[in-house]
Amino acid sequence: FAFIWAALAVLLAISMAVNPDTMRTGAFTDLIYFGTLLSAIALGQHIVMVGGGIDLSVAAQLTLGSLVFAYLAQGDSSLILAVVATLGTCAFCGLANGIAVTVLRITPLIATLGVASIVLGVAYGVPGAIGALQVPAVVNQLAGDNRVFGMLSRGTGARIVLVLLLSAAFRWFSVGRTFTLIGDNAQTARVRGYRVELYKLGSYVVGSLIYGFAAIWLAGLANTPGITLGNPYLLPSIAAVVIGGTALGGGRGSVVATMGGALFLTQLKTLALSLHAPIAVQYIVEGAMIAGGMAGYNLNIRQASRFYLDLFKNNQKT
Repeated sequence: FAFIWAALAVLLAISMAVNPDTMRTGAFTDLIYFGTLLSAIALGQHIVMVGGGIDLSVAAQLTLGSLVFAYLAQGDSSLILAVVATLGTCAFCGLANGIAVTVLRITPLIATLGVASIVLGVAYGVPGAIGALQVPAVVNQLAGDNRVFGMLSRGTGARIVLVLLLSAAFRWFSVGRTFTLIGDNAQTARVRGYRVELYKLGSYVVGSLIYGFAAIWLAGLANTPGITLGNPYLLPSIAAVVIGGTALGGGRGSVVATMGGALFLTQLKTLALSLHAPIAVQYIVEGAMIAGGMAGYNLNIRQASRFYLDLFKNNQKT
């Protein structure tokens, strides 16, 4: 999983050479802030993918969660209710995903895509969904980049702590190790007596709870969340996990490397914007990152080297 950090270092060096403004103090602070924000969203995707699934309802859940929060948080006294309702709404969406995958045996790609369509339809039904909702000023201030530790804000610090806690859970706690085993080989886990379906269902619920917290944060940043608020995070949330080294088949993954993938994508987007690259180029690059990440991490270097060496020897003989 160290590859992503080497790639990030190379990208930062390229950014410095191409456009030094992208590496100034303010720009670097933005990288940390928005990179950790993307990593927080990608953590939910990471948990699902380690279990052998994938979640295409991320954008819809972020949108619905932010709208529910903004609708219920019209007065400061309603903030607790708004937070609970937002988390409950996203958790219910995750439960729907988990039931569709584990109980109804629908392929995760199709199941989460169907749930995403339903969730987005519900989002359109939230009163004021089309740009008429506004979050309280206190939420906007908390979500803003208010630095308290030099380059770190409260939100950045909280997201880094979340990454470290989840990393520790996967590495040192039995629940995390069991979940990794299930993603790597579900049949072996069943033979050992683990409740595979329950773990997989739980991964979607936990992932959606993380989306719920992220939705609240995004609502505060946007101030007036709209029906397209979550759209920019679907593809990057998957790309960050994949280029961080997590296997799409499940089992292998690193939470810290996923954060590295999120930072890499954020810096790549910053560099593209500084070069005035069109949005189409950004989408092409993100898609290429997913394809390249999958190809690179699934490539057996030893077998590939042997193949080309044998090919070279055969050519020499002829």
